[in-house]
This record gives sequence, C-alpha cells and structure tokens, in this order.
Amino acid sequence: EAVAAQRYLEDEEASRHDAAREGPRKPIPWMRIVVTTLVLLVIAALAVIQVMPMTGFTPNVEKLVSERVQAPVAIGGMRFNLFPSPQLKLDNVAIGQGQDVRIDAALIDLGPGALFDERKQFDEIQLSGIKLDQDALLRLNDFVQAPASARLDVQRLKMTGIKLSVQGAEVPPLDATVTLNPQGGWQKLVLRDPKATAEITPLKGEDG
Repeated sequence: EAVAAQRYLEDEEASRHDAAREGPRKPIPWMRIVVTTLVLLVIAALAVIQVMPMTGFTPNVEKLVSERVQAPVAIGGMRFNLFPSPQLKLDNVAIGQGQDVRIDAALIDLGPGALFDERKQFDEIQLSGIKLDQDALLRLNDFVQAPASARLDVQRLKMTGIKLSVQGAEVPPLDATVTLNPQGGWQKLVLRDPKATAEITPLKGEDG
C-alpha cells in the first residue's frame, strides 16, 4: 500500500508539471461558433428559397395578370430567384380563352416593395419564347390596354423569340420592345429581326 500511495503521489506530481508546461487551456470560442452556425442557417434558408416552387401563390398572380390583360391567364410554374438579383420567374404562361398567346418564360425584377404593395409597379418585364396564333393578333391592343381597375403597372415589355402563326405565310422570329404610357396604352413599339429594325408609334388618339 505504501508503494501504491507513493506511485499515486508521483503521478499527480507529474500531471501538475505537464499542466504547467502546457499553460492555461484556451477558452472555447462560443460566440464564433454561434455566429458561424447562424450564417450557415441563413445560407441554407436562402438556398431553399432559391429552388422552392411557389405553387401556392400562382392563383393570385394569375388573377393579377388576368385583370391587366383582360383575358384568362394560366401559369404552369412560378419560382423566386434571389441571385443575382431578386426576380420572379413565370414558366409556361398562356393567355386567352383558347390559349392563343403562349409564353415560355416571363422574368420580373422585384423592387423593395413589389411583393407587398397592393398595386404592383415594374419598370420592365422580360418575355421569351412567345407564340402568337393568328386570332390573337387582332386582340393584342386589348391585351396591352390597361383598365382603370388594374393593379399591375408595367413601363416596358421586352420580348424575344416571337413566333407568329399566320395562315398562308411564314413569318421569321422577331424580337420586340413595347413602351407603355402611364395610362396603360402603348407608346412605342420597336420590332427587330436579323435584317432590320422598325420603330412604330400609334397615331394620335390611338395610344390609350
């Protein structure tokens, strides 16, 4: 027992010497761990928002656009993109009772209060992959002209890849930019194809 007690004392002494050589233990950086965890959680939440479909909001957006174009609107899918800037993307949009206007994608830049304001105001909406049936051409002015009750204001429509379906004629794909006036009527139309550009303005009294 005396030998065991002596060995225990020697071990304790050796442990104290080792601790003295190592110095005091470093404190655990709890604040850094908490901040890092919060940052990772925020990044994960933003990533989920980036890829999360917004199916539950689709009927409200369909109603908003339908009020503006005065025709039935169906949206195949909707997604919120946070990067590189906040944008709302609408996929497979169809306009009209017979869906004679079809749009592959609509991209809308969102300002600070765009999602929460009762009246939505956008500087520009980008439309791509647009297919227009012949019957829809006669109603395009009605689609553009906004009623007084509309809650959607757009200053400019930028359209790429417009394909016109005209019986007996083959029309090459077009790009177009439509500038709208504050009353909702069209103010200027610029048409572009690979060979030419044409700028059209309405006659006085025909711009809404």
